Amino acid sequence: MNQISKINLISTLIFLLITCCETENEDHANIKQLTIDGNIRLCDVKNNKIVASRDDDIWVFNISNRSWKQLTNDSDGEDFQDNYPSFSPSADSVVFSRNYRQIWKASVDGNYLSQLPINHWGISDLKWSPTGKYILISSKGRGTSSESDSLYLYSIWQDSLIILGSRLSFGAVLESTNEIKRYTDIVWNPDGTHLIFCDQDMLRQYSISDHSIQDITYLGQKGSCFEYHNFRISPDGHKYAFIFYYDTGADGWDSTFVYTDDSFSKYELPSIAAHNWNVNWLNNSHVTCVSLHEVWSINIDDYVK
Repeated sequence: MNQISKINLISTLIFLLITCCETENEDHANIKQLTIDGNIRLCDVKNNKIVASRDDDIWVFNISNRSWKQLTNDSDGEDFQDNYPSFSPSADSVVFSRNYRQIWKASVDGNYLSQLPINHWGISDLKWSPTGKYILISSKGRGTSSESDSLYLYSIWQDSLIILGSRLSFGAVLESTNEIKRYTDIVWNPDGTHLIFCDQDMLRQYSISDHSIQDITYLGQKGSCFEYHNFRISPDGHKYAFIFYYDTGADGWDSTFVYTDDSFSKYELPSIAAHNWNVNWLNNSHVTCVSLHEVWSINIDDYVK
């Protein structure tokens, strides 16, 4: 090989290396790791803050200065299990479950911690309403079957508990009583007037005022090997982020999708790893999810048209 051929070969290799690096950077330019040393299971995201359950304690992460603050810890030799954190509308307080039966409230600055006057067995999720008036409580009850799962609204100001419905098996029929019978996840709409939930392959909404249930859109055929779950609504109320789980038997993987309310087209976002969960919205153009025990943000502008 002569000198010119060697120079051309080296130039070609350098060009290919640079091209590959640029392509990889383009693929990951819209993905950013937000938390550090997270070890996160569950979280909520609001106002540039993340509240998370880490090792059964509640922590708040400030995205701006990338720092953690611990809100709860074990005391007097007791081993508390603090989970399912949810921000208040202003993100200055959080509620969370303790030992899956108590509901506690803490200030984000760590100066306030108190138990709410409610004790309910088997708490499996909490969501503070955008109006600040209610806390949505999902409960697995004392039984082991899905028939024991229930939904409640706890009125903070009236200290009252309202049952919304019971989650039956997926073969059950949504009865005319307007109770919410089937759901894989349930969230508040941005103004707090409705609850949005996924009923198998149909997106529905439940009115807090008159308890009526209406269909929003058909999500597409739900097969035996995949399911929609863990969805959230964007702050402007026009986009829906979902986790779409593929069960392949020995293993499975999750993909994050965004639907738009104008056409309800489905757009797949890039995956960080095989398993992504706990999707949230950082703002109208960024979706967050938990992967590899950390919180990541994805800029959706290049994927949602």
